[in-house]
Amino acid sequence: MKRKTGITMAMLVVIVTVIAILTTVTVTSISNSYNNSKLSVWVTEIGIIQDIMKERKEDVTNVLMDTISFDVSGIDSNIRIEQFAGETIISNKISLREINLAAIGVDNAIYGIHKNNLDIYAYSETTGKVYYLKGLDSRINTFYTLTEDLKNRYGDNLTVTNLSLITFEQSEVSPTENAVKVTVKVPKTYTNISITTSNASIAIGSQVSETTKYKYVVNTNSIKANYKITVTYIENGTEKTATHEVKNVKATLGALITSAEDYGKTVNYVSDNGVTKWRVFYEDTTNGYVYLIATEKLAASKLPSLSNTTVTTSAVTLSDGTSKNVAQLKWSSVPSSATVASDAKIKWKAEWTSYTSANNTKCISYFLDENYWKPLRNTKSSYSSYVLGAIGTPTAELFVLSWNAKKAATGNTTIYNKQITLTPRSTTTGYYVKDASVSTDTYLQALTTLDNLYIWSTSEYSSTWLASPGGVSANHILLAGSSGNLSYDLYSADNRGIRPVVCLNANVPAVQGFTTDFVLVD
Repeated sequence: MKRKTGITMAMLVVIVTVIAILTTVTVTSISNSYNNSKLSVWVTEIGIIQDIMKERKEDVTNVLMDTISFDVSGIDSNIRIEQFAGETIISNKISLREINLAAIGVDNAIYGIHKNNLDIYAYSETTGKVYYLKGLDSRINTFYTLTEDLKNRYGDNLTVTNLSLITFEQSEVSPTENAVKVTVKVPKTYTNISITTSNASIAIGSQVSETTKYKYVVNTNSIKANYKITVTYIENGTEKTATHEVKNVKATLGALITSAEDYGKTVNYVSDNGVTKWRVFYEDTTNGYVYLIATEKLAASKLPSLSNTTVTTSAVTLSDGTSKNVAQLKWSSVPSSATVASDAKIKWKAEWTSYTSANNTKCISYFLDENYWKPLRNTKSSYSSYVLGAIGTPTAELFVLSWNAKKAATGNTTIYNKQITLTPRSTTTGYYVKDASVSTDTYLQALTTLDNLYIWSTSEYSSTWLASPGGVSANHILLAGSSGNLSYDLYSADNRGIRPVVCLNANVPAVQGFTTDFVLVD
């Protein structure tokens, strides 16, 4: 097994050092302008990442991810001149590469962990500089990278002598099928040292005394598993903890999903037509399926050509201020029914008996015809064989299974305010949607809107169709409404979009992620 040294140790120092700064360390003020603890934390973090990338400059390929066309048009011209000097700027954009913090061993960074709002670190292959794309606002400026001024003012004062020096050195940092050992080094000035792991089977080696530190090797019995290490100790009379997680041992996606509380976690699945944001929706442990749902409503460009439909586009402003252009699909006339696979009842939990007679079921059959939704599969990677199918939007049956399971797993009756049941009204119309605790049949249920796995957004134009008929009449389809209702509308109604679903074999290889919760691996 190849042992990673030097860089791994240096990088993993940031896990404890940043936390130490935030919680216990008082950084000496350099001047009134720089008396900013948030800035000092960021300077430490990006400084270490910059040093690591500098050491790896001859071999950065394996730690870089997507290319990002970073728009600098809104950045003050003086900042552009100072901080982006040397970069090639074309049409106000710079080509950068996202840094995979996991690959360089930084798994507890304070910044650079929310890609959806540019809270990421990126690398310039032109200049070798590391940038923080969201920008760090301070009293004096907005910083995207380490300036000479910052390095001069902070460099001599944020030395490791001021910081916690527990280090965690993994034997391997890339996705692996091997057992990963971790060498933990704790300064001898710390007392009452205790090391535990989240996996009781993992053995911890005896303490070894070095010059200034005690060394412990975790996982001496070579257990092939992901696990968490917790170090408790006393420093200057105060009890403290430091943690580290091994997340790169290949498991399966099904094994990593430990309960319905994991529903909603992100997965790095990418469809052939470029849908990149997906979340765990449901796990069928009986049949070995894991369902992913698109994080967002589809844009019009991602929709297949469906006969008898009209597609428009609406701009939706979400709660975080971002704007999304989403497709709104309605049926302008009733189509002939599409092909619903014979295993739809098992695979998609499509319990409705017929998709050939009523107007609403003819429309819904297009959502369930997998031939239309093939672009949502992934056929380009080595895990393509694990992709079992895709449909346009979840059935109400699948929606209810997911909701009820998450309600039961969390025990949170505020967010998951009721258990839902579906009751057929008749063989020709569709479902009643009811609270399981109420005997009266109803056509809709008000759900809370605190989990956007189910109610995508409360913004206007955010409702999504479900692939099941509504029982009001043979012309109604069920939907998850922006008002928070599991409700219904006519198939010809405006402003309803879709969030497609993909079915994966639960045995698809995966690891626990860093910026993404679960990572599918080749």
